[in-house]
Amino acid sequence: MNNKKLEAACVIAYNVCVGTAQCLGKEPRPDWPAAHPLIRHAFMEEARWVFEGKAAGDPEKLHELRLAKLKAHGWKYGRTMDAEQKKHPFCIEWEKLSDDLKKETAMFLITIGSIRNVFGWSA
Repeated sequence: MNNKKLEAACVIAYNVCVGTAQCLGKEPRPDWPAAHPLIRHAFMEEARWVFEGKAAGDPEKLHELRLAKLKAHGWKYGRTMDAEQKKHPFCIEWEKLSDDLKKETAMFLITIGSIRNVFGWSA
């Protein structure tokens, strides 16, 4: 898959996740171009995993892949993301993840999976 298609899918998924978070009462987040580069990179990488079939429609599996990647790069749990201190709210086991973050993960997976299916896109 080319990067333009992948990024287009990520913009849509990011907006769905932002909307989900706002519906859950969270603070507004910046638009895709203004999002932290690490966030954009993570969305791109995780979307690629979905297109490659690594998450297989399973939010918990997607989170396990995400958590392994974060830990491999020295990240630890933090209530909010802090790139300098390498703290991230997703750096925790699925069972301990808040329901809101589980919902955001599910919405991301559903959105990317739907885009893949509708357009017939694959890795």
